[in-house]
Amino acid sequence: MRQQGRNNVHSIKAARRAGWKKTKRQRSAKRLNIAKVRLGFLVLAFGGLGFFALKNDQVGFADYVYYPRCSFAHAKGVYSIRSGEPGYRSELDADADGLACEPYP
Repeated sequence: MRQQGRNNVHSIKAARRAGWKKTKRQRSAKRLNIAKVRLGFLVLAFGGLGFFALKNDQVGFADYVYYPRCSFAHAKGVYSIRSGEPGYRSELDADADGLACEPYP
């Protein structure tokens, strides 16, 4: 019966101490796995941003309109901005009836 001696390899650490190195194939596989993990993080970071996109009923920057005066709104062809619509401000509503930039003076 053979006795187990100190030269037997029982773990990877012992194998490395004995001079064993990973093969080129093992090293490239590890690099490939690391690259896959990094790619996964990038997909989650940038592709996952669509998850946080605004829904149609929410106001985003594209829906925000600002007119400093009614003359600017009229130049764009916008008259009678109702309360709650983009571009409505109480400062533009002269008679406080809920319509701003009415076409009559």
